[in-house]
Amino acid sequence: MRLKSVGKCVRRMGFCVLGAVVGLLPGFSAAAAPAEETVRFIGRFFKQADGVYRFNWSASTILAGFEGTGIAVTLRLISGTVDYFNLRIDGGEAQELKITADTERYVLAEGLEDGVHSVSLEKRSEGSETTVEFAGFDYGSGRPAAAPPAKKLRFEFVGDSITAGFGNLGTEPGYRIEEQDAGLTYGAMTAQAFDAEYTIIAASGTGLYQNLGGNTYPNMPANYYDRTLLGLSIDAQDAANAWDFSRAVPDVMVINLGTNDGASNVKTENYSSAYHAFLDEVRTRYPDTFLVCALGPMVLKLQPAVEQVVQQRQQDGDERIVSCIFRFDEQDGMWGAGGHPTVKGHRQMADELIALLKETVFAASSPGQPEEESSSEPAAAPTGSADADADGKTGWIAALAAAGAAVLGAAGWLTGRQICRRRRST
Repeated sequence: MRLKSVGKCVRRMGFCVLGAVVGLLPGFSAAAAPAEETVRFIGRFFKQADGVYRFNWSASTILAGFEGTGIAVTLRLISGTVDYFNLRIDGGEAQELKITADTERYVLAEGLEDGVHSVSLEKRSEGSETTVEFAGFDYGSGRPAAAPPAKKLRFEFVGDSITAGFGNLGTEPGYRIEEQDAGLTYGAMTAQAFDAEYTIIAASGTGLYQNLGGNTYPNMPANYYDRTLLGLSIDAQDAANAWDFSRAVPDVMVINLGTNDGASNVKTENYSSAYHAFLDEVRTRYPDTFLVCALGPMVLKLQPAVEQVVQQRQQDGDERIVSCIFRFDEQDGMWGAGGHPTVKGHRQMADELIALLKETVFAASSPGQPEEESSSEPAAAPTGSADADADGKTGWIAALAAAGAAVLGAAGWLTGRQICRRRRST
């Protein structure tokens, strides 16, 4: 007997994508431990002794191939009570998969045409909200097949709540996990334009040197960036949590850190010194990666510092680094929950970043380079008001959103033409 689905059934191309189920559907049995030749991971996954994988960073993605008519998965929430994934079958349109702490088994699709298919699951929320275990797929009467091959290009995005997609689906103050979608951020959109895989290492409230609120510990470069899982120590508590950077060297790395430093009135010299130290560390791990030092679009107080850091690196001989400053040329529909960019805002940021990369690292024809940029625009969302800063421009607003101890964001904006610009040494 088929057990009742407690999720949402969305019909696409003649099959049914399901949500959570209370037990097993006909033809499905206990999930098999993931085999790495048939399951591929994008992002940082911690493999435990029992073969189960634990993960929590935004946009962590599981891909698999299978032969048959349906597929189920075992996902366990280790922290948090609910989470959301972008589910795609055969590379199709993303569907929302909601998982809960009281359910482990989820039927992802059934009633497919018998044959070879693919499935992908992308985590939408950030690591401070949930940690998830992946215990394997259940192929029912079918069997595993080769996972989709890796793409030729890989991008990495490092940042704070903006990069993590805080509130990009919302319009009201505060944080709600269902209003965050890493797959609809400027990072995801930029990578998709170049047919690249992407990872997002981002945490709300964190700074490059000084976090929102003024504390300097923990911050992104010193305490988060080198972790496989956000929230575990890489020292005495769990040395195995240190990330092996040789496993996934990106072609392009975008760093967008400084919003929370600026909102907390960091001393410019401390920020600049920390930025140089972080870039030194990055270059030891990624000597050939093209680096983009970005800022915005919320608090742009540290724009001169970012540009000066990049100019100094260029003058010192690094020819594969540029700066990128995001500003919005309009306010309507650009700001979401807690004053963070909406999907429309992220789309505009992505378009500027795409143009910059086409000018620089992808100026010559190369694999994965897009022929044209996307022009799609999501529906607009309402905006708030803004205050004037000392320069007479529209300044940032302290629209502080909090949801739990670790999820905070500073909000604000500047008017004027949005520009993602690169600085070359003179």
